Amino acid sequence: MKLTLMDCHNLYKFFNKDFFKDEFDYSLGRCHIFTDRKEAESIFGPDDYSKISGISWINDNGRNLIWLNPLLLNNKKLLCNTILHEMIHLYDYAVNPEIRNYRKGHGSYWTKIANYATALYGDYIGKIDQFGDSYEKDRLDHYKLMDSTKTLSNRYIILLRSRKIVPVKKLNKRQIAWLKSTNIRGIFKVKPNIEQTRSTRVKKYATFDMLKSVIENGISEEQENLYRDISLNLVDSTEEIWVKS
Repeated sequence: MKLTLMDCHNLYKFFNKDFFKDEFDYSLGRCHIFTDRKEAESIFGPDDYSKISGISWINDNGRNLIWLNPLLLNNKKLLCNTILHEMIHLYDYAVNPEIRNYRKGHGSYWTKIANYATALYGDYIGKIDQFGDSYEKDRLDHYKLMDSTKTLSNRYIILLRSRKIVPVKKLNKRQIAWLKSTNIRGIFKVKPNIEQTRSTRVKKYATFDMLKSVIENGISEEQENLYRDISLNLVDSTEEIWVKS
């Protein structure tokens, strides 16, 4: 189940009391937590936000700000880790205002507090460090893939005469009948429970008009590049709808 900004604010409140208030007798003020990248650019400037988990800042009005990569809403462990990571920045900025620079915030004091937080919560949310570990990178890469591509599960695969494959979202009986009259090698339907990897997902499906053009005129380089990474074992991963005898 995907988490929400309300969950983020609840986690902020929890750590504010359980960590900062109870351990340091300090309470961080209210915080504007957001995931919109355009808003982040307007505050923090241009950057490749797809590669950043979070950024925090105290603005000129004393308002706490935390931007979170929206992909983190898919994973509570990573979300907790990042929120606490950024809250430690806010605490560091508050007690050491001379270091307020969101690009240079992992100094000795931040590291000391992060290590203490890891000792308390690390078994549940992982080590709080300057850079994410391999687990975080792998998970974010996976969520990025899932967010930017479409599954082949329950979709149709057309095996062309050239043995290249073209994925189609839906086919009706009339379309299947027309395909059987062409020189394609077969029509398959992908099983619903296939593993979701780069080789079983696509950026977009072929429309039926595009499929007709490919069959009648050949596949273009652009079209071929769209589906170059698809790798399916048609025997194990699909149900056979029709194969040319």
